Amino acid sequence: MRLTIAFVLASAVATIEASPRETPTVRLIKKLNGAVLPIFAEPEKGKLTSGTASVIHPDGFMLSNDHVSEGKPGIALIGGKRVRFFVVGRLPGKDIALLGLDRTKNDPIVPVGRSHDLMAGEPVTAAGNPGGRGLVYSQGIISAPSIMRGVNALIISYFKTGRDEFIQFDAASNPGNSGGPLINALGQQIGIVSAGVPGEENVNYAIPMDRVRRLFGHLLPLEVRWDFWVGLEMDFMAKRARVTTVAGNSPASKAGIKVGDVITSAGGKVVRDGLDWPMGLIKRKHREPFEVVFERKGKSRTVTIRPVAFPLADVVPEKGMKPGLKYSVYHGAFKVMPDFGELKIQHAGVTKDLATESLSPDRDENFALVFEGFLKLPKTGLYRLSLGSDDGSKLFMDGDLVIDNDDNHPLQHLSRFFRLKAGLHRLRIEYFDHTGDAELELNVESPKIDEQLVPSDWYFHK
Repeated sequence: MRLTIAFVLASAVATIEASPRETPTVRLIKKLNGAVLPIFAEPEKGKLTSGTASVIHPDGFMLSNDHVSEGKPGIALIGGKRVRFFVVGRLPGKDIALLGLDRTKNDPIVPVGRSHDLMAGEPVTAAGNPGGRGLVYSQGIISAPSIMRGVNALIISYFKTGRDEFIQFDAASNPGNSGGPLINALGQQIGIVSAGVPGEENVNYAIPMDRVRRLFGHLLPLEVRWDFWVGLEMDFMAKRARVTTVAGNSPASKAGIKVGDVITSAGGKVVRDGLDWPMGLIKRKHREPFEVVFERKGKSRTVTIRPVAFPLADVVPEKGMKPGLKYSVYHGAFKVMPDFGELKIQHAGVTKDLATESLSPDRDENFALVFEGFLKLPKTGLYRLSLGSDDGSKLFMDGDLVIDNDDNHPLQHLSRFFRLKAGLHRLRIEYFDHTGDAELELNVESPKIDEQLVPSDWYFHK
C-alpha cells in the first residue's frame, strides 16, 4: 500500500514538473514576481498618473520613466499593500528616474542586462500597469534593436543625427506600462518601456539599458548630491564593479585602491557591478568611515575608506566684472561642434542672454556661437544645470567640459548636478545650428529654486 502511494505521488510530481503549461515564459514571470511594481503618483494636484517600476537593488531602488512621477513621491503596490516611494535621481531630458522604496529590504530584484547585442526577432516580455489595473505581462519580439522615433529613414541617410535611439518591440503596451521593464529570454532587463505610437499597431519603444548605464553617474551623482567625497569612478557597463578612475589625494587613493581593482563589498553590502556601488552607499551616514573589499590580481583585500566633504571649485574675484556674456559668431555648415580655433569670427559683442539667430543677422542657419564669461551663483550648495539645444551644444564650467550635447539633433536637454560655491564661476557655452529651429537654453534648479531659465543677471563678463 505504501509503495503504491509513493509511486502515485512520484508520478504526480513528475507530471507537474513536465507539464507543457509551465513554459520558459511562465518560469521567467514567476522570477519577476515582486520585482516589478505598479506605481501611482500625483505630479500635479488633482492629476493621478499610473506607471510601473522595476526593482534593481535589494535596498528597494527602482528604475522607471521620469514622466510617470515628474519628480514627485507616490505609492507602489507590493502584494496589494501600499508602500511609499521617493525620488532618488532623475534625468527629465532622457525620461529616466531612479526611485526608492520606504523599506529596508526588497527581494527579488530584476537583473540589469545590456542592450548592445540585441537581435531583431528575439523574444521579449513586457511587464506593466496598463490603465492602473495592476501588473500585466505581454510577450512579443524585438522589431528593431535600434531605431529613432519620429524620424524619416531617408532624412537620417542624408546626415548623422544625434537623436536618441530606442528599442522597438511588438509586445502589447499601453498607457500605464511606462517605466516597466523590457525583459529578454534570460530574465534580464534590457530596456525601460517608454512610449507607443498611436495609430500604428504593435509599435512600442523602450529606452535601451546601455543608455541607462551610460548615464547612471548623472542619474545618481552620489557624492555631489550628499556632499561627501570618496574619489573613485566605476565602469557601469562591466559585469563586475571595476574601478576606472581614482582621483589623486582622494580618500580612495589614500586607502590604497587602484584603477583595475574590482569592488566586491562596500559598507557590508555586496557589490555585484558598478551600478551597485552608488546605490549601496545611499542609506548610510555619508561621512562615516566604511570598509571596502576588493579583488586585485585574484587576491581579496579589505581597506577602510574615510570620506571627506565634497571639494568645491574656487570662485573668481568680482573686481572688474560687467553684466552679460561675451559672444562670437562663426559661419559654416556644421554637423558636429567645430574647432573654433580654426574659424574666423564674423561678429562679436556682449549679450544679456543666450540669444541665437538675433546674434547672427547674416543667416538663420549654418552658424555657430561661443558664449564666454561667468555665472554668479547666489548661495553655496547643490544645483542642477540643464543645457537644451537644437542642434549641438556644450557647457564648460570652471574650465571643464561638464555637459556634452553635441551632434545634429532637434531640441533635447542634458542635465547634471553640481555642488558649487557662491560667487562667480567661469562659463563657456558652444553652440551650432545646422537645420531646424535655432534653440538654446540653460536652465537651473536647486532645492530652493524650481527649474527655470538662468536669470540674465547671473551672467557676467570681464
